[in-house]
Amino acid sequence: MTIDDDDLILYYGEKVTPSDTVIFISLSGETACLVKAADLVKNNRAKIIVLTSNDTSPLYYTADFGLLSYKSPIKKLSTTLETASRFSLEMNARILSDSYIVYSELRSIKRLTH
Repeated sequence: MTIDDDDLILYYGEKVTPSDTVIFISLSGETACLVKAADLVKNNRAKIIVLTSNDTSPLYYTADFGLLSYKSPIKKLSTTLETASRFSLEMNARILSDSYIVYSELRSIKRLTH
């Protein structure tokens, strides 16, 4: 399930249980709604995976497992896109999702423990 509405993100952040794992994807790791939702998830003792390019971000610090993506030194060319940085983040997300599908079908995915 993919959620991109702030109210829904916070709603589901409150509903997770300790047996759940939640994946947060944020280029900056500073998106206010995601940070707040991660705090809710952490309070419910669910596992958190964060994909970001910022290892000093508040979102990264909430993670049980963090996957860092390359942050391009090239300045963004427009006010809305950082294509060079987003590409590696999207590739990591794709690798993570594909790996989960493959391993879950083989029934050999390992549980995340911290």
